[in-house]
Amino acid sequence: MKKSFICLLLSIIALGQTAFGAEKPAINPKISPLASKVPLMHLNDIIEANYDIEQEILLIQRLADYYGNGKLENACEYLGHVTKICSLAKEQLLKLTPTEKSVIVFDIDETALTRFNYYYPQFIGSYQKYLKIRDPRMAIHPDRDLIYELPAVLDLYNTALKLGIKCIFLSISDAADIEDRISELEATGFKHYAKLILPSTEQYECMLDEPHFIGQWKLEQRKKLAETHEIIMCVGDQDSDFEGGFTGIEVRIPNYMRRTYKKKAPADVKQDKKAPSDKAV
Repeated sequence: MKKSFICLLLSIIALGQTAFGAEKPAINPKISPLASKVPLMHLNDIIEANYDIEQEILLIQRLADYYGNGKLENACEYLGHVTKICSLAKEQLLKLTPTEKSVIVFDIDETALTRFNYYYPQFIGSYQKYLKIRDPRMAIHPDRDLIYELPAVLDLYNTALKLGIKCIFLSISDAADIEDRISELEATGFKHYAKLILPSTEQYECMLDEPHFIGQWKLEQRKKLAETHEIIMCVGDQDSDFEGGFTGIEVRIPNYMRRTYKKKAPADVKQDKKAPSDKAV
């Protein structure tokens, strides 16, 4: 009953949002029957663990169910997980005393915005096809332009703005595509941000070849921000969004489909040790 109520609430929230490139799908309240029996693992960890085929299929099935089998309207568990994390982050945010120098750093892809319809078939869907489970006819590269906001992250973002906290986007996208990124953010409700920071084309291409540079580049940008601002929170889905500190409260948005590289396994929401002690929660 409790899960159904949460899913219904998510449905109401989702219906009130406008998607970029498509109409917002209504949320279908379904929770995986495997949720209480099979652990939720990152796709890469499942593949690398060399499980026997029966166990591997079960783990992939669990992951597929978590993501609504590739349909955002059925991904109640995933969206509920994001909502729970962002609610906890909001609670901690409301306990802080922000100043005019306070900022929150947000990642974009699979944090503020999701290309769910692209990433699911590309990663989980392609592996399902390999294992011959679910629907082997699933397209591997659907339209990338289907972009949705994650409602709970948008709510956290708007809460910060209402508190007078500046929001800054720090993302690994080619600076040559900055107009597209601005359009995506504006169309999905992420407005009035203070700054959008993207790597140059040369830096972007380097990071595609050497993913470990992503964390280094993001750390450099946060260090620069820390010279003039107080970073009180950082919201992202990858290790590279938090590597090296200078993050304030770390808010990890779940992403079991894709990762740039594995560095650590942080809690969903935790306090950066480099943050001032009076900000610890």
